[in-house]
Amino acid sequence: MSFRYLTLMLMIFVSTRTFAFNLFVLIETSELIENNIKCALFNENLKESFPKKYDQAHLLDAMIENKKIMCKFENIPYGNYAVSIYNDENKNNKLDLSFFGIPKEDWGVSNNVRHKMSSPDFEESQILINKDVEISIKLGNL
Repeated sequence: MSFRYLTLMLMIFVSTRTFAFNLFVLIETSELIENNIKCALFNENLKESFPKKYDQAHLLDAMIENKKIMCKFENIPYGNYAVSIYNDENKNNKLDLSFFGIPKEDWGVSNNVRHKMSSPDFEESQILINKDVEISIKLGNL
């Protein structure tokens, strides 16, 4: 085989390779609670669904490892994403809201954005995934 052929094959391999990364979400809470925490990953195509339409996002159950609560999203393509978490206290697989749309259960989003009168939006909560990333989200309520 010639050097040119090997170089060409390497260039084709590299140009067609899709790079994927991991996102580690460490969940901060005042106490180690029963593990009913859900983590949802929203990409830019789902920004209108962020942060409450969990059924449209990539949803994971949090795990407890070494007394830390975390979620691990694997093989994520390069791009902008936002994460939303909640503690499903009554195990009904949804974030319970009051009549006014205010969460009744503890919740949090990437970049720890909180507003008193509205939900955080995708743009202020987004994170760029261009390598393996670790973030921390505070679980709480207003």
